[in-house]
Amino acid sequence: MSNGPCRRNLVTLVVLVSLAMGALQVTLPSVRAEAVAATTVYLPLIVKSSTSAVVLDPDYPWVVQYGHATVSSDISWHFSDEHARHLSRVWNYYAYSGLFARSRGNRIEFYYTYDEQKFNKALARCPTIVIPGARMLTACYSDIARWYVIPYTTPDYGTQLHEVSHDFLYATFPESEDFPWFKEGSGMYFEGGTFNATDQLIVNQPASYCTYWFHHYRNQGTLLPLATLVTTSKSPFLADASRTYSQSCMFFFYLMRNHASVMESLFERLSDQTIRDNAAVLDFMQSQTGMTLAQLATAYEEYALGYPYPWEEEQTDLALPCSFWEVTQSVTLTRHC
Repeated sequence: MSNGPCRRNLVTLVVLVSLAMGALQVTLPSVRAEAVAATTVYLPLIVKSSTSAVVLDPDYPWVVQYGHATVSSDISWHFSDEHARHLSRVWNYYAYSGLFARSRGNRIEFYYTYDEQKFNKALARCPTIVIPGARMLTACYSDIARWYVIPYTTPDYGTQLHEVSHDFLYATFPESEDFPWFKEGSGMYFEGGTFNATDQLIVNQPASYCTYWFHHYRNQGTLLPLATLVTTSKSPFLADASRTYSQSCMFFFYLMRNHASVMESLFERLSDQTIRDNAAVLDFMQSQTGMTLAQLATAYEEYALGYPYPWEEEQTDLALPCSFWEVTQSVTLTRHC
């Protein structure tokens, strides 16, 4: 990230070719190399050219692979090609930027269709709850992540940036599932980014979803206190998703812009597992910024107000994060995006 806090020299990669895995087995030393010297993850080759790949599912005949990122669609070869290009950049960025130490499997697959009947076949295998008009996707996990998506926009790059960040974060810091502010704040932050010519992810401003709902709840006087937001567990967090997502997004954006070195150090400690839970994350942020949660709350809200309200009138057809439409039915789900 050329103008973000996660820019740093890439660590030396210790590469072991594993014929049995058919992939590169990569050990990633970090700043605290003694703590992670034995950590092994499977990451992709960085490949710049595309290849047509074997059809993995006859419902999705257009298949393109870049490195270990494969996109299958029934839309067009061009659609599969451009989304495979981008998915490869997303994967390589998360794998090699130094943000994350581990991945979920040694490759990733995305399946795209506009055909709801085909999408419903995936839902039958990997069930979730979908609200009409919102983002439609689900994932199957076995040896790798396989995402099934009805694109809400074309190109659908934001979905890749958001969801793949969750996969890497879960592999590195699984405790982020317990208190989702960090998971969803980072996902919404990355979703607002674009790649430059050197494959660095540039995040210039928050996603419009974040600014819209933040202003909406602030104008109502119903923003959650920061101390509540960052200690809210999964079920109540997801049950109030438009509020919790937007505030988490704006708080994370504030941290990345105003406390870059703190966030860089935090990602290092999550990767080497010297920080393992939400309480330790909050303690680290306060000690390293020299600010209490109350002070951070005031600072991030003032900072967020610097980004204008994107619509004069309330709209209900915004591109909502997947967990928003998953939880509005108040049921227990098998998969939270």
